[in-house]
Amino acid sequence: MKKVDNKGFMLVETLIVATLIISVLIYLFIQFQTIAKSYNTSFNYNTVDAAYGVSNIRNYILSDGYEELLNYQNTANNGYVDITNCNSEYFEETEYCLSLFDQLNVKTVLFTKNNLSNLKSKNFTFNEKLKSFINYIKYDNEKVYRIIVEYKNGTFGSLKISKPICFTFESETGTIKDYNTACSSIVEVPASIDGITVTKIGANAFANKGITSLTLASGITEIGDYAFANNLLTELTIPETVTSYGIGSFSHNNLTSLTINLADELECDKLTIGVDAFRYNKIPQGNAVASVHTVFINFGENSFANNGVDGFTTITLEGINGVPGKCT
Repeated sequence: MKKVDNKGFMLVETLIVATLIISVLIYLFIQFQTIAKSYNTSFNYNTVDAAYGVSNIRNYILSDGYEELLNYQNTANNGYVDITNCNSEYFEETEYCLSLFDQLNVKTVLFTKNNLSNLKSKNFTFNEKLKSFINYIKYDNEKVYRIIVEYKNGTFGSLKISKPICFTFESETGTIKDYNTACSSIVEVPASIDGITVTKIGANAFANKGITSLTLASGITEIGDYAFANNLLTELTIPETVTSYGIGSFSHNNLTSLTINLADELECDKLTIGVDAFRYNKIPQGNAVASVHTVFINFGENSFANNGVDGFTTITLEGINGVPGKCT
């Protein structure tokens, strides 16, 4: 009986086994690469030190340069602003900025929109490691901004950045309706919000907010009922554009000094200070001063009652004694 030659079958079996082994090795290699990439990512992306550094940079930007950066970023063709050099166009304290970046071992700092689709889709001249980190960042459509930081030691960090919305604003009427206490106890009411002039402060808008200092922009004409009641104000200057003070608008504060500026052209009988407007403060008689006194003021009942250490119920406004006078 003739012996069968099995060499061909053995070769095929060897090839099949070899192919399987190679396939397994390739699979293991791919998995290893993925694990190695994840390992490198976990040790280089958003580490504790990197996050700490970004947080410090964010806090600095919010205190110096945030508004300027918004303006530049919104007009930038490339969609980001490189702030690594602490340009004086953005920052006032450039020396502090440079010192901070140096201490944090910063290589590159980018300020951009939170939505990174623009950065990811275009071929910017970033180094490959920075590009990889940008592609790694997961973002949402929240309309805020983002800081991206590359450090000299090869690590990276990124955080969202935004200022809290301080004012609830009704643009149709130019009225501030509410104030967010997360902003500050030192309040500066702006002349405009989103390009719309602020003309009114709504009822109770700033009441019971723990406000210690207040600056009112010129252009505001009306202050609503109890708008700034129950705060911690000690002194106040009111712009000449304000001609109407609501009931209890500044009552229950700690005012010891008050300046009410009046426009030279203010018409007779056009200034109204409501009932209890400045009641329950600490204004000594004569410490409420009006810049112009030849005007008839409509004083509400007890508008300056319960003031001063001696409980004066009337306040001298350069000759006007808290009661209706005559136009001259």
